[in-house]
Amino acid sequence: VTAGIGVARHKGEIDSGSPGLAPSSSGGNTTFAWQAGTGLKYRFSPDMALTGGYRFLDTGNADVGSYKVHQNAHEFRMGLEYDLPVNWLK
Repeated sequence: VTAGIGVARHKGEIDSGSPGLAPSSSGGNTTFAWQAGTGLKYRFSPDMALTGGYRFLDTGNADVGSYKVHQNAHEFRMGLEYDLPVNWLK
């Protein structure tokens, strides 16, 4: 299980590109950010393991002129771990 809090700095520019649409905007702001996740590891030999996990990251709203853009991410991860046979502490 993992969790974290922090600060995110947003900076952006939106170009409408077409007449009749909202005007172009630019700007930035600083917001509260947080994350939470979980994962599993299955060791199928003494030096090899299969890993999998999920993380949700939310960085809040980016204020770009008159626009508010909400940013978040759902991350699914899979991996294969190999433990190197290093005996530094012996």
